Amino acid sequence: MDEFGFPIDSEYFENQHHFEENPEQTPKEVIVWTESDDDIRLWMKVFLDNEKYKFTYFPASKFKENGVVANGCSRLIKLCDTGDIVPGIQNIVCLDSDFKFIAQISADYNGRNFNLPHFFWTLVHSKEHIFLDHDNIDGIVSHSSCTPISQLKQYSRTIYKEISRKVYAPLTCVIFMMSLNFDTLTAKTEEFKTSFRDGLFKLLHTRKGLFDPEHCAAWKSFSESMETLADQAETHLKAEHREVGLADFRQKLKDIGINESTIYLFIRGHDWEPIAKQLTKCHLDLLHDAKIAEIRSTSKNIEQDIRAFINKTPKLEQALLSTIPSVENFPFFEATVAEARNLYNA
Repeated sequence: MDEFGFPIDSEYFENQHHFEENPEQTPKEVIVWTESDDDIRLWMKVFLDNEKYKFTYFPASKFKENGVVANGCSRLIKLCDTGDIVPGIQNIVCLDSDFKFIAQISADYNGRNFNLPHFFWTLVHSKEHIFLDHDNIDGIVSHSSCTPISQLKQYSRTIYKEISRKVYAPLTCVIFMMSLNFDTLTAKTEEFKTSFRDGLFKLLHTRKGLFDPEHCAAWKSFSESMETLADQAETHLKAEHREVGLADFRQKLKDIGINESTIYLFIRGHDWEPIAKQLTKCHLDLLHDAKIAEIRSTSKNIEQDIRAFINKTPKLEQALLSTIPSVENFPFFEATVAEARNLYNA
């Protein structure tokens, strides 16, 4: 590669260690390739420097785009395929699973095998789910509104589960259809993927206030679109004589804990992020309005105190950027964390 002058080979770093002045006392360097700088925030919580190993992170942007490879994930896989990156014990690749993990659970999976050596995956769709974990979100709401977590009137876990329950049927249909031709999706699969995203995005119209599905027009529209899509997808699969395969796929998912409560973790990350942020903003705006109303009713310097409150209140985007995710017990991802820690322990 022009950027480095030679292929990035694990063997190079393994041999380099022998030239250290005190190799037995010097931690071995492990190169960690990620999709972007933002991904480093996640993976550096997984791989912890210790007496034996130190970890150096490089995003895919270190390599110029050449028009052949697409996003960071595809780019890194392509670079490994071409030999520009040669993974090994000291040269590893850490990626969002996207739909790769869940699609390969299907007995009818038809596509590339992504169980690649020296690759580490989120297993859940992407890092956005980990950064937007319900405990993280509730902590941000609590801190931003100066409200103890125990006194919040709603919790993100409940909202996430409600959404998860609604998307279970259509999303499992869509992912099963993806598994049938994973490398090159059919036009029908692409159509249903788009319909799912469009239906999910109806939640972006949720208005300020507490989460209340029974009296929320956006929720009603979202719910109806999910039910319609599920009917359409299941009818299509039945016409293709794939209903048994779908039932088997759903059972395999449930066997490993992917059910109506957890399927939301496999919504496309870039689609889930704006939804989670919008629902959080609806709650935060309500709490902030209440705080400002309190200032107006009690303060002797109303405008000054309102300005002080606004200036000292962290914005949602800023708070999320500074959030440190908990990785040890996050559903599914915890298996990757355990594997990584066991492999690179002191």
